Amino acid sequence: MSLGTKVVKTIFNMSDKARDRGVKSESGILCYKNLRYKSDPERMLWVWHKEDVSSRMPVIVVVHGGGYVYGSPQVYQYYCERLALSGFIVVCFDYGLAPKYIFPTPLIDLNDTLTWMIENVETFPFDIGNVFLVGDSAGAQIASQYAALYSNPDYAEIMEITPPPFKLAGLGLNCGMYDITGDILLSKGFTKTISEAYFTKEALKRFGEKLNVMKYISSRFPPTFLFSANGDFFLNKLEPMFNILQARGVRSESKIYGDKNTAHVFHLNVKSELASKANSDELEFFKKQIIT
Repeated sequence: MSLGTKVVKTIFNMSDKARDRGVKSESGILCYKNLRYKSDPERMLWVWHKEDVSSRMPVIVVVHGGGYVYGSPQVYQYYCERLALSGFIVVCFDYGLAPKYIFPTPLIDLNDTLTWMIENVETFPFDIGNVFLVGDSAGAQIASQYAALYSNPDYAEIMEITPPPFKLAGLGLNCGMYDITGDILLSKGFTKTISEAYFTKEALKRFGEKLNVMKYISSRFPPTFLFSANGDFFLNKLEPMFNILQARGVRSESKIYGDKNTAHVFHLNVKSELASKANSDELEFFKKQIIT
């Protein structure tokens, strides 16, 4: 692991601890921790839902951020609890982190998580006909790329990933980057550190067409809610992605929150009223997409 990667992980860990200091778990929510979704003991997922469940519930699968090198369901537990309070069953999973695991491991792990959900519909009240993906930062890139292969069989074939039978009803992309080919070519500083850890230095040559995500976004891409913040270092990634979705006829909405002091992944701070507003807006968009 490079020094840069270690520094990124340390900074993220300190920031998350400060953000969640003093936060308590919500009452009325059941949480199932450390459920293994594949044979690798490093691959665990957590599930949250309300205690008083009497029927199947739409699902939010959270793809955590962390620059491809950091993150876990535990780090996202308070955020996931709040999503579950809104009437969704929420799943957040460990995926293989760089540099030990490189592209496209998280996409395969996401696919395996969705397969696990289908295999466990008798244990948990998953409504497989109403599944939503939410990702932030690197997680938003992973979620958007999975949505591209889900909605475009040609790209699924290129990626060599076959989605299981479920309905991806919508997508939440928060403070993310999306055009990974461009970001690899132009990367510097923080982006260069995570690009070299996850995609490797020779990514364009090694992975070729697999990296051309934007090329394979079609009109079948799921309805998408995008947001960022005025102080987000990935703010400039939002408009190009939104413009592509609009140009290809994808039902989509885009919002920017706060001022220059509203930082990257602000929505994970459950103490913040602005975070609550952004998450509520996204959930309302999802509820409009639910198939009854």
